[in-house]
Amino acid sequence: MSEISFSKYLKELREEKNLTIAKLAEKSGVSHTYVSMLERGKRKPTTNIIEALSNALGDNEEEADLFKTNMEIFSNEDVLKILNDEVEERSNNIVNIIKSSNVISDLRAQLKNAEMTLNLNHALNYFTKKEEVRLVHEKRSAGDFVSPDEDLRGIAITLDGKDLTIEEVKALEYLVLGIQKRRNLK
Repeated sequence: MSEISFSKYLKELREEKNLTIAKLAEKSGVSHTYVSMLERGKRKPTTNIIEALSNALGDNEEEADLFKTNMEIFSNEDVLKILNDEVEERSNNIVNIIKSSNVISDLRAQLKNAEMTLNLNHALNYFTKKEEVRLVHEKRSAGDFVSPDEDLRGIAITLDGKDLTIEEVKALEYLVLGIQKRRNLK
């Protein structure tokens, strides 16, 4: 509508009527601090505040209605600007949230992929339930010499339909031993 904002319009009206902020606050029943914040553009008025200020600024009912209409127009323009700014800010926040959730989804997908690649529980079952393997672990734990291939005798662990190599099974064994040590330390 105009290049003047609600805050400027309110201040001009108050000054035209030779009212101080304190006097306008007293006449309208709106706190001094709130009127000051309205004039500085720090707060936006509600319809009740607009009506109270219009009544305080108008010398008669017709003038008060005119002030009220103008204040509502200026207030609405300010509100639309604020809403547009808020919509833009919230849109940016939503975009950032989506980007963050995509990163989390990627991490979850990678974790799921790793779980599907190697079912650790399957491997742990071989190391903890097979009697031969259990005995080999006991011997090692006691400090006895055990041939590196002894614990692999009779064990076939498959992954994606293929048997694991001796090196892969040994790597799993070291992993299991490390996990057991950690658990025993806790």
